[in-house]
Amino acid sequence: MTVTTSTSTKSKLLGAGGEAEVFRVPGQPGVAEKRWRSPTLAQARKLELMLAHPPEGATFEGHVNLAWPTAVVRNESGAVVGFRMPAVDLDRSLPVFTAYNPDARRGQLPGITWRHLVRTARNLSSVVSALHRAGYVVGDLNESNVLVDRRALVTILDCDSIQVADPATGELHHCGVARPEFLAPELAGRDLSATSRHLASDRFSLAVMVFLLLREGVHPYAGIWKGRGEPPDLSARMRGRRFPHLLGTRLRPPPTSMGLRHLGVRIRLLFFRAFVLGPAAPWVRPTAASWESALADLEDRLGSCRRSPTHTHLRRSRCPWCARVDRGLPDPFPQADGRGVSRRPASWMARRRRAATQAIRSVARRSSSAAWNRTASARSALPPLAGIAATIVLAPLVSATVLVMALAVTLRRNRSATNTIRAVWRFLPKLIHRVRPAYWWALAATALAVELGAAPGASWPFGGS
Repeated sequence: MTVTTSTSTKSKLLGAGGEAEVFRVPGQPGVAEKRWRSPTLAQARKLELMLAHPPEGATFEGHVNLAWPTAVVRNESGAVVGFRMPAVDLDRSLPVFTAYNPDARRGQLPGITWRHLVRTARNLSSVVSALHRAGYVVGDLNESNVLVDRRALVTILDCDSIQVADPATGELHHCGVARPEFLAPELAGRDLSATSRHLASDRFSLAVMVFLLLREGVHPYAGIWKGRGEPPDLSARMRGRRFPHLLGTRLRPPPTSMGLRHLGVRIRLLFFRAFVLGPAAPWVRPTAASWESALADLEDRLGSCRRSPTHTHLRRSRCPWCARVDRGLPDPFPQADGRGVSRRPASWMARRRRAATQAIRSVARRSSSAAWNRTASARSALPPLAGIAATIVLAPLVSATVLVMALAVTLRRNRSATNTIRAVWRFLPKLIHRVRPAYWWALAATALAVELGAAPGASWPFGGS
């Protein structure tokens, strides 16, 4: 569909950026029009491809999931100057930053719960998955071009900036923009206007968005620097895989942020793949469909706190939001009328436990510092490659041990190969659930040994979530 319009037409301005302006179409409340300030032939060709190959689910039951072009807009001379798209209700939809930032949420979205953020991340993964199935790469996925409403339904804006490939000729229309904190480490420093993006880079951006939503705006690589010298910037942390939730990275998570243990094992493993393994092996990053499935499982396992109906968290675990309030911080999820839970005084047992923990950490730091100084000569002879080799062998070794143990136990009970396989299939998740703490500690200890053997820090790095 082609629409001829005049720049002199009186329209309500909805928004403006450096490259285009968005107007409300007079007489059509459900349609918006985007006009480029300096239109080019490349934009016109890209627009034709997008109109010819729309992704499924751009709109669903009256909600706009994607601000996808629906018609070409030409001026009086016939030149393409923009396009029309479904209009988004800006009174109901707000930037996703408003949902995950505690201060903004209390002011503009009171009464929503953490379940709302989990479902927002799930819906965002679903929309990105639809784009990937259609062959598109978003490229510039960030919090400024994603909107969300009180129903946790999302809308992705600026669809004309995504990377589009011509299925007939193979010509690529690149996405030349990106936010550094959402850009995959392998693309840092490149000319994005001439760089072919792959789905792996989108998966990194999506993982960052999911992390921000689940952990209230804390970036995956944000933390408190515990090493010597100046702290590395965000780009260096991303390239160096300094994920603060692993020991040996010399980073500690922000003290007020929620620990990863409150997200469940499946979500933690997906974050590990995205932010620890992903920078070195981009193909192991979780797909959008994997995030959608894992977040749906997480949402099914949520329950409410007894102190407040707006405090939702994993069932059979302590409420992290009440714990935050008890530390003297504001209630992150108050009720719709603004009322939150009150701080509880610490019990005698909690005070004794805190004092004992501080005493143990103090003794450990002093003893580890003395041990470090006395073993300088031995450590200088220890090749860091031994730690790297141990890391490579550790995962298959633990997995093989778990499998052999499961097979031995079930074969002895069943005395049948078929029944053994069925029993292992049912029993293996429970066994992994029991041995995973040992695996995580072994992996963290190996990473710590490699880090300390390569470049010793100022103090022994404790922490992790």
